[in-house]
Amino acid sequence: MGGGGVQGEMMGRVPLLLLMSLIIGGCWFDPGDGTRPIAQSKEPEKALYERLGGDKGIVRIVDEWVARSLNDRRLNFIRKGTSAQWVPADSNIVKLKAGLAQFLSMASGGPQKYEGRDMKSLHQGMQISGGEFDAMKKDLKETLKMLKVGEKEQKELLKVIESVRKDIVEVP
Repeated sequence: MGGGGVQGEMMGRVPLLLLMSLIIGGCWFDPGDGTRPIAQSKEPEKALYERLGGDKGIVRIVDEWVARSLNDRRLNFIRKGTSAQWVPADSNIVKLKAGLAQFLSMASGGPQKYEGRDMKSLHQGMQISGGEFDAMKKDLKETLKMLKVGEKEQKELLKVIESVRKDIVEVP
């Protein structure tokens, strides 16, 4: 018998219907420049470390942040009156900045390895209050604004700092 009736006719149209639905649905859409937007994958976002400017950018942030915090009257930066009193001699400031830069590099996805002590033992006995921690975060935020760091990067870096709050704050 010839043709197979209605069923045979439908089977012949299935590939055509499938092709039309793909075209109408946009799967084969080509804007004319040879690209296919649906098939294109986005480049992965750069690590926060790179978006902050790498080592050079982090060192700049740390230099400004430490200078700002050393002069912040809301902070007892030298930890006067505690068992962990600190002398802000040039050599100590250099060591502090190097440790902070290492930590921020590592925590933001950079190549540096943090070689310092863990945050809890490092800050033990300093009697850092929640208010002081918040003031240092504000100092960092102001530093980032001054250096024209993007809002997204600011939020990400402040989140990194917030992640160590429980290990640094001893006095609520």
